[in-house]
Amino acid sequence: MILGQKLKTPTGVECALYFGKTMNLTQGVDGQYSHSGSFEWDDAGEDSGIDRRYAPCAIKCSYKDVGGGNGVNWQTVNPVMCADGVVRHLTFRLVHDNYIGDVKVGDIRQQGDMIGHEGTAGQATGNHTHFNVAEGHISGQGLSRNRYGVYELQFELEPWRVFFVDG
Repeated sequence: MILGQKLKTPTGVECALYFGKTMNLTQGVDGQYSHSGSFEWDDAGEDSGIDRRYAPCAIKCSYKDVGGGNGVNWQTVNPVMCADGVVRHLTFRLVHDNYIGDVKVGDIRQQGDMIGHEGTAGQATGNHTHFNVAEGHISGQGLSRNRYGVYELQFELEPWRVFFVDG
């Protein structure tokens, strides 16, 4: 997706668009390094530079942790159409943005608004965004350890069930 891009169903329900223009997965779901047993993924974008990240739909900041990886949780304002055809509320978590000082809990962004950047905050080895997506509105940080010791959002969904992508 690009800045300002929007997509709705014929009945006016927003469709969940992917966060960036270029998808370059450097660690996929159930990755061997730090995603074992989870539906988390890392996207390094177009190149080694710092790509922008955009609101996949109308979202509200529900949690922000400064320090560590600079994680921000966003919740859908309204239920959205997912790629698997299900309309649902979602919680998104984006981690590693180098600067999140311009984001406050309660902030609302509309579909296509810029919400952040790739970065290296925390234990990132290169510019990327670490993503999680879960069904429903998750309170607080919403993370728990899975059987492999990996922190994940409760009720995580496979990203291919959620996001519409160009091409």
